[in-house]
Amino acid sequence: FSEAWESGRPFHAEYRILLPDGRQRWINAQGALVRDGDDVPLMTGTIMDVTERRNQQEQVERTEAQFRELFELNPLPFWVFDVHTLRFLAVNEAAVRRYGYSREEFLGMTILQIRPPEEQAGVHESVQESVEEAVEPRDSSRVWIHATRAGRRFHVRIHSSSISFDGHGARLVLAEGGGGRVGYEEDLAWRAAHDENTGLLNVRTFLQRMEHVGDGIADASYAVVHVQLRDLELVSPMLGRHTRDEIVAAIAQRIARVSTAFGPVAHAPADAFLVAAPEAERWDVLVDG
Repeated sequence: FSEAWESGRPFHAEYRILLPDGRQRWINAQGALVRDGDDVPLMTGTIMDVTERRNQQEQVERTEAQFRELFELNPLPFWVFDVHTLRFLAVNEAAVRRYGYSREEFLGMTILQIRPPEEQAGVHESVQESVEEAVEPRDSSRVWIHATRAGRRFHVRIHSSSISFDGHGARLVLAEGGGGRVGYEEDLAWRAAHDENTGLLNVRTFLQRMEHVGDGIADASYAVVHVQLRDLELVSPMLGRHTRDEIVAAIAQRIARVSTAFGPVAHAPADAFLVAAPEAERWDVLVDG
C-alpha cells in the first residue's frame, strides 16, 4: 500500500484478516491514488471478501497435488493421451522404467508406437468406443500386447477413464500386467515364435511361414535377403551391453518398417536378419529400402 501511495501506481493485494471470533477471511483489495478538489491525494478503491473463491482454489490445488502424487508414485505404468491425435500428454516414472523410453521421447510419440502393427486397427476401434461409450471408468476385458523400446513384447490389461487434460479431450490409462492363464499362454506362445530382444520372428518360425509363401500359386518364387551386422562385438567393451542392444533394436525396428511391404522378417543368431520378398524379382527394391 505504501509503495502504491508513493509511486502513484494502482494498488492490488489479497490478504487474510482475523475476526474477533477467531475466524479468518480472505480479502481482495484494489485501489488507485486520486486527488480531491484541493489537490489532496486520496486512495480510493474497494475491498471484497473472496474467502469462498480462495477455499475453492486451495481445494483444486490440493486435488491436483494429490493427483500428481498418485500419478507419479503409482507402481504401475500410468499415462494420459489425446483421444484425437493419440499423442501422449503425460507419463509416470513407472511407464518410463517399464517401456524404456525417456519422458521426452514418450511426449513425442503416440500410443500406437508401443503397440505391434497387427494391433493398431484394434487400438483405433477401442479409442473410438471409449469416446462414444458413457460408462466410466472403462476396464478392458481384452489382453493387449505392448512393446518396449527394445522390441520386447508383453501382455497388459488396460483400465481407463475420460478426462480433460490441459484443454485436451483425453484418456487416463493404467496398464496392468495381463496375468491369468490366457495372458500366460499367449506370452509363452509369443516367446516360442519370437526373438525376445528385438520382437522379430525367430528363424524357426520364419522358415515355417516361408513354407506357405505362394500356396496355391503356380510357379511361385521368393527371395530371402540376409542382412549381417558387423563389428558389434566392439561396441559392448567400449559403450556397454545396453548400448549394443539398443543399436540392434533400432536396426530391427527399421528393417521391420521396410519389410511391411514385403514378407516376414526374423532376427537370427550372430546379429543377422532375414527378410522375405514373396516376389523374387523385387528383392533389389527391398534391399534399397
